[in-house]
Amino acid sequence: STLPRKYCEHEVIEQLQKNFMEENLHDCTLSFSSSGDQFRISAFLLSLCSPVLCKMMCGCFREGSDRGACLEDVSISAFERAIELWLGKDIAVASLEDLVEVGAAADRFGMKR
Repeated sequence: STLPRKYCEHEVIEQLQKNFMEENLHDCTLSFSSSGDQFRISAFLLSLCSPVLCKMMCGCFREGSDRGACLEDVSISAFERAIELWLGKDIAVASLEDLVEVGAAADRFGMKR
């Protein structure tokens, strides 16, 4: 599940939403092997929204020391929209397959709240 609507208007969530795209806070690079695209994001935000990525970035894995990770079998679009959904934003989906892809990304990375 994502954040309940009543929490989306909380000042902390509003600040997270605002800072999600703040480039000065992006200290981590995610690469997507399917497209070769890269996505800069805050490692702190990643650790909040995904326990899987938190373990990768904060644990004894190479990704933590490299300040980045290569994600396979997920598109940059689905990943970004999964984070937006976790932040309580409305997202657009073009088809059922598109919705399944976003849901699969959220599930794979444990984006539950």
